[in-house]
Amino acid sequence: MNAAARPPRPGGVEGPGPDGRADAFGTEALGLTIGPLQVRMEGLSVRQADLLAERYRTFLTAVPAPPDLTVRLQPAHVPHFLRPPSPGQKEHYRMERRIEGGRLRAWSYEFSGISEPGGRVAQVALVEPEGPRFDRGLENFLRVLVASMVLSREGCLLHGATVVRGGRAYVFFGPSGSGKTTVTELSDHDTVLGDDLTLIVRQGSTYVASGIPFGMAHHRIPDTRASFPVASLNRLVQSRR
Repeated sequence: MNAAARPPRPGGVEGPGPDGRADAFGTEALGLTIGPLQVRMEGLSVRQADLLAERYRTFLTAVPAPPDLTVRLQPAHVPHFLRPPSPGQKEHYRMERRIEGGRLRAWSYEFSGISEPGGRVAQVALVEPEGPRFDRGLENFLRVLVASMVLSREGCLLHGATVVRGGRAYVFFGPSGSGKTTVTELSDHDTVLGDDLTLIVRQGSTYVASGIPFGMAHHRIPDTRASFPVASLNRLVQSRR
């Protein structure tokens, strides 16, 4: 790995970028409600705020102070944090993570981020100000943060589709190609929380399911940000017929 491909070093680095800068794209901010979490994104340019407001419109909210999680965005000033594969070379998407001094660090090709101990404040450096690499980097970092935070609330992110019928959530899980998206397409009279990822968290004596605003460039936008009690978990097995 060369210097541009290394993850940010601990100690003396104010921001997640490898050059120690802590600048921002702009001064705009957005609030999101993701299941039980109130999230505030800061450091956005006006254009970024407009694009994200449209992408995450189902989850937009006025976040009270202090939020459960504050994420500060900044430009990376490098082309990548992991060396991308050579032309013609195939590899699965790589994302590295580690814990250092209570701080969670995560990085991949297009982003590098860090959350402070306790997980309530995080920073992420992104190699581009908009476009597919910006969207993928931001969503992957947010997914890591949310998955980490809900563990302390007896919750998890499940690779599954969820359909709401009669005010109760039916969760369908299984490997890619098992039929999660098909289930949602066949449920056009029901509320769909997502066809790929579902947030499940304990609420009192039961568990509730919520949609999340990740992967929305490639998957169905949830119909609502509301949470619903889980009726059942259903494992999908693809049939040959």
